Amino acid sequence: MPDTSKQKWLDKGYEHFALYGPESISINKISKEINSSRACFYHYFGDIEVLDSILKFISTDLYLKMQTTS
Repeated sequence: MPDTSKQKWLDKGYEHFALYGPESISINKISKEINSSRACFYHYFGDIEVLDSILKFISTDLYLKMQTTS
C-alpha cells in the first residue's frame, strides 16, 4: 500500500510552494492543514531543505514538460 501520509505532505507542500513561494513554506501550517505531526514531517524528509529541493525539482520538471508540449 502506498504511503498516503507522505504524499499528503508533498501535495500540500507543492500547493504552498506554488501559492506562496519557497521562502514561505511552513511545516506548522502544512501539518495543521493535513492533520499530521511535525515529527511525521521530519520522519519523511529530515528537514525543510529536503522538501524545498523536491518541490523545486517537481516545479522545474513540470515547467520543462510544458515547454516541450507547447
